[in-house]
Amino acid sequence: MRCAHCHEDNDLGLKPPPPKLQGVMRKGKMPSRAVATDQSVAQTVLAGKGKMPSFAGRFTEEQMRALIAYLRTDMPLPQQ
Repeated sequence: MRCAHCHEDNDLGLKPPPPKLQGVMRKGKMPSRAVATDQSVAQTVLAGKGKMPSFAGRFTEEQMRALIAYLRTDMPLPQQ
């Protein structure tokens, strides 16, 4: 739900809208063009990048593993 808030719903009206994350692991590249690995995705989530804020301290290790596993499923983020 933390990701869908911006990456799917963009309910903050961010311009340009944050990129969709569907297929990011399959494509092998994140929207920043960095290689999409478990480690690089976790680092981006925890440190933030560009307009994306840091989520350090907001994800347990288990939640981060679940997020990366979910991104590997190639499914769109759930709608609220």
